[in-house]
Amino acid sequence: MQIQFLAVALTACFAPAPQQPIGPSPNAAVDTKTSIFGEPLYVNGRRVGDDEIKLAVIYNSCRSVVDNAKIGVIIEDEISRHAVEKADAEIAAKEKAKPFENGAARTQARTAAIARFSSLLHEKYRVPDEEFEEEYQRNVDEFRKSYPLLDTGAEICRAYRTVDQYRDQLRQTMYFDRVFLPENPAEWPATSVEAIRADDTGGDIFLPDAQASYDARLKEAEKNGGKLPREEELFMSFLREIVRNAVFDQMSFKTRADGIDPKLALWADTNGDGKPEAQFTIDEFWNKVQDSVSETEIDEAKQYWITSLATRDRLAKDGALLSDEEIKKVLCDVTHAQEVNLRLLEDFGVRGQDFPSAQAFIEYCTLRGGYRKLIAPKLAPGPGGEISPVLREYFDRANKVMGLGRIDCEVMLVSAMDIPRFRWKKDGWNWAKKTAQDLREQIDQNKKAFMEQRAQAAEAQKQGKEFKPEKPAPDPDRFWSQMLDDHSEYYDPPPPEKHGAGDQSQSSIGYKNKGRFGSRFRNDLIAYVGETVYSEWVSGQCLTDMMFFDQAENSVAGPYKGPLGYYLTRVKRRTAPGRTLNLAEPVYVGMLQDDYVRWSFAQYTKEAVAQAEIKGR
Repeated sequence: MQIQFLAVALTACFAPAPQQPIGPSPNAAVDTKTSIFGEPLYVNGRRVGDDEIKLAVIYNSCRSVVDNAKIGVIIEDEISRHAVEKADAEIAAKEKAKPFENGAARTQARTAAIARFSSLLHEKYRVPDEEFEEEYQRNVDEFRKSYPLLDTGAEICRAYRTVDQYRDQLRQTMYFDRVFLPENPAEWPATSVEAIRADDTGGDIFLPDAQASYDARLKEAEKNGGKLPREEELFMSFLREIVRNAVFDQMSFKTRADGIDPKLALWADTNGDGKPEAQFTIDEFWNKVQDSVSETEIDEAKQYWITSLATRDRLAKDGALLSDEEIKKVLCDVTHAQEVNLRLLEDFGVRGQDFPSAQAFIEYCTLRGGYRKLIAPKLAPGPGGEISPVLREYFDRANKVMGLGRIDCEVMLVSAMDIPRFRWKKDGWNWAKKTAQDLREQIDQNKKAFMEQRAQAAEAQKQGKEFKPEKPAPDPDRFWSQMLDDHSEYYDPPPPEKHGAGDQSQSSIGYKNKGRFGSRFRNDLIAYVGETVYSEWVSGQCLTDMMFFDQAENSVAGPYKGPLGYYLTRVKRRTAPGRTLNLAEPVYVGMLQDDYVRWSFAQYTKEAVAQAEIKGR
């Protein structure tokens, strides 16, 4: 379980307006045969450039830098619109009193007025350093009060990568509030009022609720020396998201997949004229994050490109790449929307399925859609409406999941990361691999010694003798349990401290307990292990499925390389599904097809990577 620092939704992954996604764009730069990331990476002869590796990091693990840039764009656009409105009103008043000599004089006066009002508005909304530092310290103090045993700096980095990035996001959020959601709702700009009023989750009551809250807090301020109490943070977070999403839907943001300049990471058209009002280069973003990027993140970015390109090449060879229209249909089907909407794709992919970014989710859906098209004949029902042989063969596996079968298993994580301090260990991956191998050897040796001693004891009993081993081997179950206590690095943060009679401690639901997950459904277990559909697709393996379907009961397996290090697994017992899917119901047939496509697409990709010519991995 990961603590979200301060439990304050200062920022979320706010997706841009719709765009038409396409596959990876070809390199525009000349291949220099060198790379700042070590040996240059080639997949089937195609060079994966340094800018593409940077982009995979920026869009995935560092996507907050892109989100912050988008939010910055909408803030500046709102200020610019206010400046234009004020300037136009001033020019109209002057023109009414005394007409300008000519059009050029009017244009010059208007330009000067816009610049003057823009400067005044920026100063009006500027967050004073003293106010910012007070807010930053208040948040830090609240966190330390709730979690006195945790390293505050580490938890900030866990949520925001670095302290500096958290400070930047906090200042931007305060700036956003001053522009779009000032304390008095009567002063909210039309942009905010219209966005909130149009929200279908309760916009008609948010405005009067906000005003009533402000009036009540204003009365409270009169009693405590004029200091206005804070609005509830949860309510503010909700309002921010409504406003941001509404503004994003009125703009056009483009990323590399849209065919923008190869040196750009983000392009923004705020007024719909097809021309960018803001552009951000790859290096501009990279310079902000590079000091916090780990070697593991670079390796993951490379593996993403290997997986994506190898899969794309195999689909192209099989004649199964989708057209632009087919891609649109696939993405609309995923979100159940009429048009491609990246905000919905991000909800489904990033928030719903733990993909690292909307871009990664789009690539996965696009390639999986091509694979589904390829195998469509195999999924078609028979002449009598019966399910296809492929699905019939897969049925038992799928029913164990959808029929709610369970597994009780334990996983020992030997982590390459120092999880409590949120930093990678020095030479962590090699250390974790060797340590996990040593632990597996100890477990096997103990089991062998225990079985030998038990056999010796049985033989001695048969002969009427007493058997006392010089160094008794512990029962394998007890030995494993002790090893789990001593070496498993699954991390459960402490619950928050209670500060009042009504405060409740954090629930233990979701705690990993050193890898003792208890009896779990497959789709619960994968989250406990720390895997996702994305990690399964990119890495070509799924420890969850290996345990759930294949590993023998009462056995220890591994070590296996996984998301955070190396893993040893032990299956205690399985529980059969409590029900059987009714294949007379179309909805269950559809679920069966979807699960088969997910599983078999991962196998198809794994084979594609194995068949690909890869250099510089």
